[in-house]
Amino acid sequence: MFSYLLYKLGIFFANALPFSISKYISTKIADIYSLFSKKDFCNVRENLKIILKKTDANLDFYAKEVFRNFALYLLEFFRIRKIDKEFIEKNFKIIGLENFQNELKNGLGLIGLTAHIGNWELLGVIISILGIKINAVALEHKNSLVNKIFIGQRESMGLNVLSLGDTKGCMKALKRNEILALVGDRDFSDNSITLKFFGKDTEFPKGPATLSLRTNSNILPGFLIREKSTFKILLYEPICFERKGIIEEDIEELTKRYVRVLEKIIEQYPTQWLMFRKFYRD
Repeated sequence: MFSYLLYKLGIFFANALPFSISKYISTKIADIYSLFSKKDFCNVRENLKIILKKTDANLDFYAKEVFRNFALYLLEFFRIRKIDKEFIEKNFKIIGLENFQNELKNGLGLIGLTAHIGNWELLGVIISILGIKINAVALEHKNSLVNKIFIGQRESMGLNVLSLGDTKGCMKALKRNEILALVGDRDFSDNSITLKFFGKDTEFPKGPATLSLRTNSNILPGFLIREKSTFKILLYEPICFERKGIIEEDIEELTKRYVRVLEKIIEQYPTQWLMFRKFYRD
């Protein structure tokens, strides 16, 4: 109940206060939280050490930026209902929208693959507001009341929310020639594949590649990156490769292809990758 009330309070103040004041308060809370959450801070620091190839004290600065960006992610998510087409025109630069539009002309739907970078929640909302039907697969929160808040925020902006593991719902969305939005940088199932990620062994979900191969729906990566005072949306072309016809080998190769894309975007914006656990094996 406490966490539910905390989220409700956060939503109230995020929308009642001017954005500049909310942003200032959010970053200060993030700074305090980074001091007390030693395990998360250590994990973030270790991840950044591998991405940035640094071992000096600057890692503390970069790690603190990750916490600040997470606070901004939440703030933006709390204010999500304020977004409309006018807000998008003023604050968003969209690159590659034609890639998604052209892919949907094939009638097979598409798998929009993103990561926990920038603000993946806003990415789905913007695409929905632009008139493209999107289905977001989301991990359920342990607290049912908190989960209801997050689903409500998403559905209020036109997203259809699917539970993780709802294979039937995912297949139906693609058959309707809609976008199925997946987050591909963390495995939440027991059905994973081990690949190199920044040179370290890491577990990735098989789901995106498996769905793509079974439905012939292409995977198109997309990311929403925060800039100084605006946002940039990057929507990529389909990930293509030559199938061998051996399902496990094809899954591995397709997953490798999109993991390389994830590496590049994370390497460009390391402090916007909101990963608070070690992403590699010890």
